Amino acid sequence: MSQGTVHHIAESGFQTAKLYDQVRPSYSEEAVKFLIGKLGIASQNASSNQPVRILELGAGTGKFTDILHRVLRDGDVEIIGSEPLLSMREVFEEKFPSIEMKDFPAENIGLPNNSVHAVIAAQCFHWFANEKSLSEIQRVLVPGGKLGLVWNLPDYSVPWIKEICDDVIFPLYAQSNTPNVYGGEWKRMVIASDKFGH
Repeated sequence: MSQGTVHHIAESGFQTAKLYDQVRPSYSEEAVKFLIGKLGIASQNASSNQPVRILELGAGTGKFTDILHRVLRDGDVEIIGSEPLLSMREVFEEKFPSIEMKDFPAENIGLPNNSVHAVIAAQCFHWFANEKSLSEIQRVLVPGGKLGLVWNLPDYSVPWIKEICDDVIFPLYAQSNTPNVYGGEWKRMVIASDKFGH
């Protein structure tokens, strides 16, 4: 493969990731504050002279990271992003040069044992809901550390959204056998693993 072809593929992936970043919904500050409250991040921060370390798995282009960073900007908190797709990492690093971004999948987390206080997966856990990733998450969490999972879901009370989901989105998922949040396999995996409370 020529250098020009490699450059074209990389550039194409970057443009696709930029488009993803532009059209993917963001998160509300209220949702992020609710999650970090459930994870006990604020209380950990107040009771320790060590920075709170948060690993965000599958951080993508940083849609969740952006709000998380904004909400926690006044605290002693270190956010580490991880994303196995190069094009996504490139957009993330362009947007957040001060936040560390790692290249590893959830099944092989490149961090030491007991090194983070919380692991968060926003809009992505269904892609790696398996025993290997849950074991790796448990390994890198400090004793008493927490796993937080969050998704943006459609508002089914809006008739046209419900119709699109029922007539288009759900049938596409069923036909393609693509991992998704709606089937609940991710939840069954977490409960069956018995590694985390729920």
